[in-house]
Formats: sequence, structure tokens, C-alpha cells
Amino acid sequence: MNHDNTCCQQYLFAIRTPMDKKQRKALDLAIDNLGGIVKAAERFGVTVSAIGYWRAKGVPFGRLKEVSEASGVSREQLRPDLYA
Repeated sequence: MNHDNTCCQQYLFAIRTPMDKKQRKALDLAIDNLGGIVKAAERFGVTVSAIGYWRAKGVPFGRLKEVSEASGVSREQLRPDLYA
């Protein structure tokens, strides 16, 4: 069976649970560092609604490195569920 990364990333995205307060605070800091929700959406080529979804469920695995490097907030802070 042939699997591509998109399938796996979507699966990881779908099974996440809601973020805790610490994780949410880290993402809010990342968004602030990028100039707000609209600027963050423009930076990553996604909709403002997508950023809102990230705020509810966490940064998708496939975007984690990019968000971390652009915002200065560590991957461990943004997704501690992946680095526990």
C-alpha cells in the first residue's frame, strides 16, 4: 500500500485533542510575534479561519517547524504533546 505524507499529516491533525492553557499561551505569543492573526495567516498562506483552528487544536505537525522558526517560539512550547 502506498502512503503519502499528506495522508499521515491529516491523520495526525485530526486526532489532536484541545490545547491546554500553556500551549494556547505559546501559540498566542507566536501569533503576536508574527504581527497578529491576519499577518500570521498571510505569512503561512492560510486563512484566518485556519489560524483560529490552530488556536483550538494546535499547530499542524507539517507547519510546526515553520511556525517555530518564524515566531521564535519553540516547537516544544507550541506542541508539547509531540515532545513529551
